[in-house]
Amino acid sequence: MIWEGADALMSRLERWRARGWAAHESGGLQVCHTPAVAPLAHLHWVYPGLTEDRLVETEAAYAKPMPPEYRRFLGWANGMSLFDGHLSFTGSHVVGSSRSLLDQCGVGIGMPVSLDYGNVVERPAGLPATAWAIGVISGWSGQGRLVLNQSGEIRLCSLTDFDDVAAVWSTFGEMVLGEFDRMNALTGDAGEPHAEGAEFLPEAARRWERKPQDKGSLKNPLPSPETGASNFVAGLTAERRRSAVVAAVKWRTARDPL
Repeated sequence: MIWEGADALMSRLERWRARGWAAHESGGLQVCHTPAVAPLAHLHWVYPGLTEDRLVETEAAYAKPMPPEYRRFLGWANGMSLFDGHLSFTGSHVVGSSRSLLDQCGVGIGMPVSLDYGNVVERPAGLPATAWAIGVISGWSGQGRLVLNQSGEIRLCSLTDFDDVAAVWSTFGEMVLGEFDRMNALTGDAGEPHAEGAEFLPEAARRWERKPQDKGSLKNPLPSPETGASNFVAGLTAERRRSAVVAAVKWRTARDPL
């Protein structure tokens, strides 16, 4: 199944082909190797799409239909992590009537964060029953939840309140390509931000960032393993803590593949 924005997105990813283009047999793709972050780290991760059977099972598991464009997207890519997770889309772990605990797409790529986040657990207050929480946009210390309505409209709301809105897009494709282009302008050819503290959250969402003196960032070194780590992790949002765990699991999976 092909999502109509796939060609446009893939052409944008070509900017980093020379820095690493790991196309896995399963369909997973990693672009722009960033070994300074971790041995098999990449700037962009695209997970292989769902079969029609798994799309049907996913809709049944969450008891709501997917808007057509988003359904085509999941058929093309079951989640993505772009710009080192600053633009991240969750994916389905549903297999039959259960959730898969491991759906490894290739050595070092692992699996996407589950669609359960935002839809089953950590649901924003007021989220309509038929809306889909599909991912997040992350800054350095704050995040917004991407929510897709059945009309196809997408809003960026706070992690806790559907009505606390920072941005709205009319279609899924408009949001993905528009945000990719905005973040592309903030990122160098080696995958590095052009400036420390580059604003990856849209302007109206930056109110969700902490004050500079309070910021904790996955990009910044910890003060020390003994005294800094616990304070650093405690200061992150729940989603950023989970992202740190996911990154650690990906690294361990890459080091010791099943």
